[in-house]
Amino acid sequence: MFLPSKAYEMFNDVTLPTAKSTTQIDHIVVSPFGIFVIETKNYSGWIFGSSNSKNWTQVLYKKKYQLFNPLWQNAHHVKAVKRFLSLPDRYIFSVVVFVGNAKIKTKRKLPGNVLYLRQLRSYIRSHREQLLSPREVKLASKKLGNHLSGISSTDRAEHLSIVDSEPDCPECSAKMVMRKATRGKYAGNKFWGCTNYPQCRGIRNV
Repeated sequence: MFLPSKAYEMFNDVTLPTAKSTTQIDHIVVSPFGIFVIETKNYSGWIFGSSNSKNWTQVLYKKKYQLFNPLWQNAHHVKAVKRFLSLPDRYIFSVVVFVGNAKIKTKRKLPGNVLYLRQLRSYIRSHREQLLSPREVKLASKKLGNHLSGISSTDRAEHLSIVDSEPDCPECSAKMVMRKATRGKYAGNKFWGCTNYPQCRGIRNV
């Protein structure tokens, strides 16, 4: 995605504090036209969902899988950004972007901030009202930059251990749960198992 560097600055893989722990944000774009908090989803198949439903449905090879509503997920990220930068709600925009080859097939029209990757640049550039002064843009960028450079590998590892409490399945992208092998040579060992088991047998090692 190309955006003019004089007006837009992107920060990737940002870990911010929350009231209880931390949260990881895929991308934050800082501009005079607002702060864009971007959640990316890499899925295949058909995607069905609505703004108000807790879970969306992925249909892949005639099988159905559940995924947590990414709009709800990103609302948590927006709250963290708002708190971190001390900015009002109207300055911050939530964006959900599908970067894989998934097709959004929901019958109910989703809000305009649910996009395909090819639409992201145009969506951001469509916001032309200047909301932040040059000084505010500079301060927001500086605060995010200083925060990123100050995050130690230990901090990041700690966050990843929290995030991985519910990692995504490598096979179908559904959430996973901690399980323990009960037989075989790995009996007693813990592992991440797909919540769609037995339809999906994706696993991750702990």
